[in-house]
Amino acid sequence: MHVHLKDRVRIDIDCQMEMKTSYWKLTEIERPFIFTAGEFISLTRQAQKNARKMEDDVPVGASALIVKGAAQKLMADFYYKISPPKKPLKVFRDFDKGISWLQSLECYRNLEKVIS
Repeated sequence: MHVHLKDRVRIDIDCQMEMKTSYWKLTEIERPFIFTAGEFISLTRQAQKNARKMEDDVPVGASALIVKGAAQKLMADFYYKISPPKKPLKVFRDFDKGISWLQSLECYRNLEKVIS
């Protein structure tokens, strides 16, 4: 599943709830997600805290975050080291490397079994 956030999106708790609803409408099973974003995305402090609580209630089996530059990568790596997610998550600068990593995970292999 590929999720792209447009430029200047502000992620707050209401946005998270809408995203969660959309994810469940699109899929009824846990699967890997790859996230990309435009310029100047912001995440409120409340949304950061809420993200951890939501982990068990979204169909995201693993996440690959694609960032545009070294500064974004450092910030994302730092945030996820301080507040590690329950499910696999890795930050990449290259989209194809993110896809390859997701394909190596159990949640991807399980998805192949469900589809076939």
